[in-house]
Amino acid sequence: MSTHPIRCASRDRRRPHVHLGGHIEGGKRNSSPIRAVSVVSTGTVEIHPEHAYGTRKPLYWWLLTSRKWLPPRPINVHVIKHVKGLVLFDTGQDRASVTDDSYFPGGFTGIIYDRLARFHVGE
Repeated sequence: MSTHPIRCASRDRRRPHVHLGGHIEGGKRNSSPIRAVSVVSTGTVEIHPEHAYGTRKPLYWWLLTSRKWLPPRPINVHVIKHVKGLVLFDTGQDRASVTDDSYFPGGFTGIIYDRLARFHVGE
C-alpha cells in the first residue's frame, strides 16, 4: 500500500495527510470536527482510453476491439480523523474480484466484464 497526498493549497502537497481543524490559523481557533484526511492506495486499475475519455464507437464494439490500455490509476480509500473517531471511505474494488474466479458471471457478460478493466489489488 502507498499513501498519496491530499491536494490542499495551504499545506505541503508531499505530506501523506492534511490537518484541517483544531489548530490556530490567523489568530483564530479552527473548531472543525475534522482533524485530518488521508488517502491510502490499495491497488491500481488499467482502463481503455474509450472508457476514460469517451468515444463515438458503440460500447460493445470498443470493449471487444480496443487493444490500448491507459497507465494504471490508483484505487484509493480515504481515512478521516474526526473528533469522534476515524471514518473510512472505501469505494475501491473488492479483492475477491481478482482472487475468486467465480466472482464475475460467465458467458458473454463475463467476457464484457473481463474487457472493462485490469485490476491489481494489493495483498
